[in-house]
Amino acid sequence: METSARRMGAGAGQMKWVDVNAVATGALRASTALLHPLDPHAIVATKHGLVNVYDWENRTQVGQWSIGPPAGRYSEAVDISALHLINPLGQAKLLVGTADGMVRIFASHAPDFELAAGASVVAFPRPRLLTAFMSLPWVSPLVTAPVSGVPASTVTSNQRMRALQQQQQLVLPLQSYANGDLGESCGLATAWNQRSGVLFAGGNDKEIRIWDITAEMCIEEITVAPLGGVTCVSHDGVSGNIFATGSTAGVVRVMDRRMDARTSPVANWREHAPSSIRNVVMRPGHMEVVSAAANGEVKYWDLRHREPMYTLDGTHTGQSLRHMLAHEHAPVTLTASEATVKLWNQRGNNIGVVT
Repeated sequence: METSARRMGAGAGQMKWVDVNAVATGALRASTALLHPLDPHAIVATKHGLVNVYDWENRTQVGQWSIGPPAGRYSEAVDISALHLINPLGQAKLLVGTADGMVRIFASHAPDFELAAGASVVAFPRPRLLTAFMSLPWVSPLVTAPVSGVPASTVTSNQRMRALQQQQQLVLPLQSYANGDLGESCGLATAWNQRSGVLFAGGNDKEIRIWDITAEMCIEEITVAPLGGVTCVSHDGVSGNIFATGSTAGVVRVMDRRMDARTSPVANWREHAPSSIRNVVMRPGHMEVVSAAANGEVKYWDLRHREPMYTLDGTHTGQSLRHMLAHEHAPVTLTASEATVKLWNQRGNNIGVVT
């Protein structure tokens, strides 16, 4: 089976990806999505704290639930930015990360349910919340006290401090807004390592915090972004000792947890600067790193070299690149703008387009 899977993966970059298996539509724009490795389930989250689960094989919806407080109460706190399956090959649990730095772990992603007799509308159950913790302590929940020039319904406590500092010229530590723009935020960037049971979490404060999920304890803090906040993080897929990050300043850094933080960068690439890094992916078991920036450039790196092996330019001409994904085992890369999703092989050939 493994040999067959490897053979199929190797040929994926030579075929045309033209068949659309299923299409799901919703009233709210999706913020992130995840495929279950065994079940034919697509888990799709929105920026309003809603999780939708679709069975793409049968083309039906099998789950819909909200992660927490009603929308509008803590509107920023329920912006979902990360989804991970814990123990996906067994009793899988769903880890949900939100833009305020909060991490929630639910008992499942789509609880079983029975349609009540005579019911015409399906009321999907909400899975049991197992635990929750703040992975990035520099972000606070929304406050409603008015701040001059900032709407009370959208202001965070950090924004309030920044506004007060500007109005009253107070000296306050505001490292989480190093980007200079009051409204600019990296949110929460995460990566989950199943083998070691740790979660990598980063954001505006330029550090990666490594959490032991079992103990709900931060076991390491590593400064990774001297310029700008952390926009994305990925790891080697094996031990999790080596991980890569991207920043708003366009810098990609590869770090080794086993080395001193001051000397741990395995690689430090600035070729994307000044364009913000949208995503960085380390392919498990390989020396390869794939990075993508907002200007549409996708670069393929080898940890043994300082220069990129290959650069894919102009993936979305005239549009800002929103996201990039690289397949863990197949030589296929996906890029997305607001209007178009494209697939590429490592030779730079476009092998699929979805509009």
